Amino acid sequence: MILPALPPEPASFAYRLPHGETIDLVYREDLGTLVLFHGGYEDREIAELCKYITPGGTVLDVGANIGLSALEFSRTAGAGGRVIAFEPQPDTAARLQANLDRNAAANVEIVQSAVGSAPGTITFNESSDPTLSSATVIPRNLVRSFDVPLTTVDLAWTDAGRPVVSAFKIDVEGGELAVLQGASELLTRDRPAILLEAWGAHQLDPIDALLGAAGYAKHQPKGFEPRNYLYLARNPQA
Repeated sequence: MILPALPPEPASFAYRLPHGETIDLVYREDLGTLVLFHGGYEDREIAELCKYITPGGTVLDVGANIGLSALEFSRTAGAGGRVIAFEPQPDTAARLQANLDRNAAANVEIVQSAVGSAPGTITFNESSDPTLSSATVIPRNLVRSFDVPLTTVDLAWTDAGRPVVSAFKIDVEGGELAVLQGASELLTRDRPAILLEAWGAHQLDPIDALLGAAGYAKHQPKGFEPRNYLYLARNPQA
């Protein structure tokens, strides 16, 4: 009932993040609507992961979308740090870059590729709402499907020089398990804190099995959305 009262696309507004960065949001996209009516989007989850970011270190943002989390990671990592942000959809990657430029977030690098368990190409399903686009499921409001490059975390990390990674966010609309399957070398060496989304036992159980075998424990701190989880290495020095 409220959505038709909002300005039509592509009308947008500037949203101020908790620490002062600003990001451009479209009123009628899910992200914009949620921020308008709830005052933020997953602020608790992003703030929790930021606790594990080493100043001057590296953060991976897989499924960076238009930069809501990447900007917070950029600030926390600091000028000497580095954020590697993965976003396969060209228009969304352009919006991400615009938001980074707007905030002079020069320590964020965009990798315009999907991420999975093996390199190659994958069909990407673009929704009219970039928050819902996916290489794993057919989203609502499908606009088109097209092939995009597919990499793995381990390959991209190696290409980046194998920096020490302290934190790792994954939000890829159902493809989280495949991302983790392609990150075994990184997880073994660096033991980063992992924030991810999983909808239901069919997604969560295999993630629990993989990360449990890798020595991680699952947490869901107070204030997290029911679909979001934080995984921490039981012995970070292992």
